Amino acid sequence: MGERAVVMALAVTDPRPAPIGGWSLSLPTVLDTIFRALAPALPDRVPAAHKGDMGGYAIFGLNSKTGRRYVCQNIIGGGWGGRPSEDGVSAAVSMCQGDVKNTPIELQELYYPLLYECHALRTDSGGAGKFRGGIGVEVKVKPLEGFFLSRNTDRIKCPPWGLLGGAEGAVNETIIQRDGKAERLPGKFSHLSVHPGETVTFLTAGGGGYGKPEERDLKAIKRDIDLGYVSENRAKELYSEPQ
Repeated sequence: MGERAVVMALAVTDPRPAPIGGWSLSLPTVLDTIFRALAPALPDRVPAAHKGDMGGYAIFGLNSKTGRRYVCQNIIGGGWGGRPSEDGVSAAVSMCQGDVKNTPIELQELYYPLLYECHALRTDSGGAGKFRGGIGVEVKVKPLEGFFLSRNTDRIKCPPWGLLGGAEGAVNETIIQRDGKAERLPGKFSHLSVHPGETVTFLTAGGGGYGKPEERDLKAIKRDIDLGYVSENRAKELYSEPQ
């Protein structure tokens, strides 16, 4: 191969300076879409859509106690879709990230100048259905010292869809509370400056529901309410009222 041919081949396979960061974010949605296409032929095997996102967050700055720079990077789980025979899994990473592990918030607070006010399941995030979508996660973090925040996530406008009458799950959201106001942030941003006294909340998507909500077992609805997966008011809107 001549020199000209080599240069042309490199231009095709490595089109610098085109950005490639975040190339994997669309993969879970692509898989969800393939499953949705198969659902009419395989309704007893295909689940509703899951959180469909591989993004997390990166918090970074300078720790004044150690004098060293730090990066706190996490991927947060969300809800998987309801299935033909059971509810979706809650607080799980996407189907493209089976080997990702969580770091306990206590350990993160030990290493970084951060305070976690909340790390819990996100009430009312799973889509209603005969089999409910899995529950997303809510994380609230406050800086003990100023830090920078970057976020790279998808599925903020395309909710995880339900199947066979199941409802959509909640979408991914990032909210910053400052100056007494809550501001919803875009799905992708970089180097946002966050100061002490402000709070950042990460809300991950819930899975879509499977089957018609009115077919859900009343005992399962009551259990959802007792465990905080679904609020009582929301349950009355979506399901037959539990006895």
